[in-house]
Amino acid sequence: MIEFDDDEVLQGYLDGLSADNPEPSANRSASYRHGFANGRDDLRGRARAPAAAIRAQMVTARQTDASA
Repeated sequence: MIEFDDDEVLQGYLDGLSADNPEPSANRSASYRHGFANGRDDLRGRARAPAAAIRAQMVTARQTDASA
């Protein structure tokens, strides 16, 4: 079972900051994919959604990982 892990979010975020890294597939945790999306947002210099929506996505990622 994959559980929410701040390290997963951080690793995804750092990977998302590199334009050379491909989008993660389903073999990565939801937490990693959330962090990756945030890294891509910062790389592009714009958020994909309002902050409240991104926080809600983090809750969903946490729930997804907890139920996996």
